[in-house]
Amino acid sequence: MRLVPALAVIFVIFASSASAQEPALPEAQKLVELLSTSLLDDMTSQMLKPMSANLEASFQGLFSELERITKKYVAQGLEKAPAIYARYFSASELRDIAAFYKTPSGSKALSLMPKVMGDFSGTVLVPLMQPMQAEMQTAMQTVLRKHNVIK
Repeated sequence: MRLVPALAVIFVIFASSASAQEPALPEAQKLVELLSTSLLDDMTSQMLKPMSANLEASFQGLFSELERITKKYVAQGLEKAPAIYARYFSASELRDIAAFYKTPSGSKALSLMPKVMGDFSGTVLVPLMQPMQAEMQTAMQTVLRKHNVIK
């Protein structure tokens, strides 16, 4: 019987501490708006850049069509981004991040990050994909054989 009053006290303490925190979603929405202003176009072109020259040379207009589709889905994905940011950052932290992006260094980071990630992807990740896939396939086959799923 003493458990019920103790649980009630814990609930009141938890509820009051949760309500004392400022909701992070509005700040997350502001941050994503700041990020998506220039990021969407840059991110899309950097994602597709490695394949664009070959595709466009072979199939006129294919790259622009892929770019249009990619932008559409990235934009849809960005609509869900504020809730994700709010899940991991407080309102105060989101304001700090947004303030950083408004500084000269933050602005530079924001404008160059798609290029940095595109460079990283093209020079580091793409060359590693084939050996990684081969190693993963071997590992999967080994585990599946161990469990008698394949022979």
